[in-house]
Amino acid sequence: MSDFNIMESSKQIGILAEKGVLLAKRQEGCFAINLFQIDGFYAEIYCHVGQCRIKMIRCFKESSGIDYYLEDIDISGLIG
Repeated sequence: MSDFNIMESSKQIGILAEKGVLLAKRQEGCFAINLFQIDGFYAEIYCHVGQCRIKMIRCFKESSGIDYYLEDIDISGLIG
């Protein structure tokens, strides 16, 4: 993750597109946020909807960082 963090954002995006697994998407204010898992950590890409530009890539290892996404997962079909 430390190597990933020091890369230019264009290289980070390329690596996420090639090797990352898109886990979830969410909307927060004017941002569309995509959550990826790659090499033992998570990465969120914050894209400003109105400007169609990536504003930030945030990386973290803690599973608590995915709590925002868990609310949107429908598990009703899994519960008997």
